[in-house]
Amino acid sequence: MVPVVSAVSCDSYDLELVYNSVKKALDDIDFKFKEKSVLIKPNIVTPLSPEHAATTHPSILDAVCRILTENNCKITIGESSGDDKTINAFELAGVKDIAEKYNAQLLSFELCRPILSEINGKILKSAYIAEPIINSDLVINIPKLKTHAFMGLSGAVKNLLGVMPGAQKQKMHVKAVTMQEFTQLILDLYNFVKPRLNIIDGIIGMDGGGPVKGKPKKTGYVLASTDAIALDIFLQELVGLQDSYYYSKIKPYRQEIKLKGIISPVKYNTATSFFDDSRFLPYKLKRFNREFVIGRPSLIRDKCDKCGLCEQICKFDSLKLKPYPNFNRHNCIKCYGCYEICPKNAIFIEKNIIARQILKLREAVLSLK
Repeated sequence: MVPVVSAVSCDSYDLELVYNSVKKALDDIDFKFKEKSVLIKPNIVTPLSPEHAATTHPSILDAVCRILTENNCKITIGESSGDDKTINAFELAGVKDIAEKYNAQLLSFELCRPILSEINGKILKSAYIAEPIINSDLVINIPKLKTHAFMGLSGAVKNLLGVMPGAQKQKMHVKAVTMQEFTQLILDLYNFVKPRLNIIDGIIGMDGGGPVKGKPKKTGYVLASTDAIALDIFLQELVGLQDSYYYSKIKPYRQEIKLKGIISPVKYNTATSFFDDSRFLPYKLKRFNREFVIGRPSLIRDKCDKCGLCEQICKFDSLKLKPYPNFNRHNCIKCYGCYEICPKNAIFIEKNIIARQILKLREAVLSLK
């Protein structure tokens, strides 16, 4: 069956406008609510307010909860944020207010029982999954349209990493070191969770240094599909990220996609370089590239207020406050959690000097074309 993707124009977060847009998107893909126990998995990566465009906007969640209430569904909203402070993130992102409005249960997956699950994927053989994900009749995946410093796109498939409680997400970067391995890992996870409904908040996305350090960019769409892979393929075509490894990997899986809606592409840019991609390298050199060439977290001391969030999120003894963050380069797995969580932008990704020179040379050659 050809997967259907709906793209509904929506130019603001006005509650009624968003509600009508989500409802139309569901009608376009002919989605019917048969299940009564529903878990919503938004993207609440870190404690940030909606105007940062790093988290699923509360207006989208309001619309989905309103529709679920109309269908007499029992609603749960669950997430595991990047810094293990999901309850704080829920409040700052406006999710707590939505849960209270619709009498929905609000769950931090770090506080839920982890279930060791047999994934049986090509890379991911088993993983701890939050129990509510396993027990829910229906999982609704509601990511935010964002670029990603490593993957290029943070879309519907990658949002499912948040079904793993706490530090389990960071450990995935140990299992899958290269972009190719990591792409396969999230596809393995998707094939296990298989959310039956995916809705993307693409009204205002994040451009540039996503998933948390980019800039808000108006895109003007609510997108939906029962197929997260098809949705991510279309999403990358919408924002011009077809040159990513992720796109080249998933496009062959869905040769044909039926689009419902009229779209105008909006160009996004990503901080990902061809060193992060490394498709052109043999396998052993890919690992060398990951360890020694691509960027490492570094500190801008003048911006640091020694809050300690970076130390809290690092589960690999790669970072200690002395009293400023001190990086252990040997232990660092380059998950970039410290970079993403820093509220003062005091941590940046520093490219290896050889990589910087090669990138400059590459840019100079490309400018001659």
